[in-house]
Amino acid sequence: MKELIKDIASRKGLSALELKDEKLDPTLFYFEDKNDFYLLICSDYATLVHHLEVDDNSKNLDLAINAYLDSIKQHANVKLFGNIVDFNLSCIVAVELSSLNDLDILKKIHIIEENYKISKKYILPYSNEDFNFLEEKIGEDMSVGDITEKLNKLALKYSNAINDEKESWYRLLMNLFIKIPFLNYQTRSFGLVTISEYLDAELSSDELSLLENIHANYDQSTDIETFISQFQIDKDEQI
Repeated sequence: MKELIKDIASRKGLSALELKDEKLDPTLFYFEDKNDFYLLICSDYATLVHHLEVDDNSKNLDLAINAYLDSIKQHANVKLFGNIVDFNLSCIVAVELSSLNDLDILKKIHIIEENYKISKKYILPYSNEDFNFLEEKIGEDMSVGDITEKLNKLALKYSNAINDEKESWYRLLMNLFIKIPFLNYQTRSFGLVTISEYLDAELSSDELSLLENIHANYDQSTDIETFISQFQIDKDEQI
């Protein structure tokens, strides 16, 4: 899973910094020209609980994650970025589970996501079986090299599996789009258009020119009647 997310991050133009701490060895992703940072933690559930030193009931898993993030911020390589990391950090926690049917464990790990202290958090639980099946699907299409495009094509090709409980690998695919903040649907690959694009296609060239003028000059804080009064409009066109 870690290599897959690293591949996605690379395709999206993020740099990666491996943070070795002899525990969970997270990866810090960041844009060279932006102040956005994403910390990736990949681990199976047992290892996660062990290194976070959580009790057997895992009741304080969210607090343990916060304490761990605090320690990671003190990592020498993270401190090189300065205090900007404190205000622009998101954390992706990918947790491998032996089964997705253990509702008690699922509830415990999702509590992590509800705790916004230290950073915003995205929890991605998955089974190894689903991940292996997804990798097989990714490897089937050799015509596309871009992993983000492959994922979008898979989402479209197998969209009828979304409500099929047996196709749990597809739910993992959907969760990648939901839980990885720098991975988005490429709507055009689905043959979809926005309402705005649909309306623009119905406008004449003069109407499109007027629309472009409005987009270029209209300030949302401006009263609409004041804005209209700036233009010379023929009397028979008055509203």
